[in-house]
Parts: sequence; structure tokens; C-alpha cells
Amino acid sequence: MKPIVFSALPDKFEETYTTVLEALVLYAQINNIILNPTSISIDFEQAAFNAFKKIFPNANILFCHFHFAKNIMKRLKKLRLNDELKKDNVKREIANVLSLPLLPPNKITAAFFDTVEVLESINRNFKPFLNYVEKTYVINANFDSLNWNHYPTLSNRPRTNN
Repeated sequence: MKPIVFSALPDKFEETYTTVLEALVLYAQINNIILNPTSISIDFEQAAFNAFKKIFPNANILFCHFHFAKNIMKRLKKLRLNDELKKDNVKREIANVLSLPLLPPNKITAAFFDTVEVLESINRNFKPFLNYVEKTYVINANFDSLNWNHYPTLSNRPRTNN
């Protein structure tokens, strides 16, 4: 699967994404192109997700793993935990967090809390990071794991779309 449309947008508002997608659908209709995607890969932007879901309600929308990992590493840097990453036991646990999207969905929560236990025993300063991961991806999360879990489709998806 390869991206076939690129668009430079002035902002990241849902309305902007919707306008572009509606224009794409109109272009397809005018040119007798069947535009009915079964899957869509996007980065972690809720506005983009909402727009794609609105315009293509039957498509499976999946957040890309590259951007998941990027968000995790960015949060570690923001919390100034970079030096901790030099420790092998910390590297292993962060790798476990980065691997959450590759696990069967029913194993994500338990795997995450195993990592929580280990990281908190290494350094209590990981607590804000772990809270971020929990609230953003795991429990009552901003991003539903159904949309970032790659386990069912590991062999059929690109790592990113940009």
C-alpha cells in the first residue's frame, strides 16, 4: 500500500481535514474514480481521525506505529528522562512500551502494568511518563487501542504514511 494523495494544509483543524477530504471525494466522483478505502493509516491527530471517520465511515483507521514511538520518545525527552535511557534495564522497559501496539489487544493492559511496576521501582520520576502513556493509550485513553494496535495487520501495513 502506497500513499496516493498528499496535501499541505494551513492548520490541523477537523474542519480543514474534512474540507480536503470532501474535495477529494468530489474529484473522484467527477472523474469516475471509485473512492472507497478499506483502511487508512494516519499519525496521531484526533482532528484527522474524526474527519476520516466522517468521510469514510466504513474504513478501518489505524494510527501508525512510527508516530506512536515518536510520541513516546518525545514525552520522555520532555520529562527529561533521556539520561535514564542509557541504563539497559530502562531501555528494555521502554522497548516494552514501544511494543504495546504489536501485542494482542487483550495483553496490552497487563503488559503495560508489568512495565509500570519495573520502571517505578527503578526511578519514581517515571510516574508522570507512565501516567501519560496510561491516559493517552491504555486506560480510558485519548486514543482507543483498536486504532493503534497493529497486531492483526502486522504483515499488511506500511509503518507510516509520511
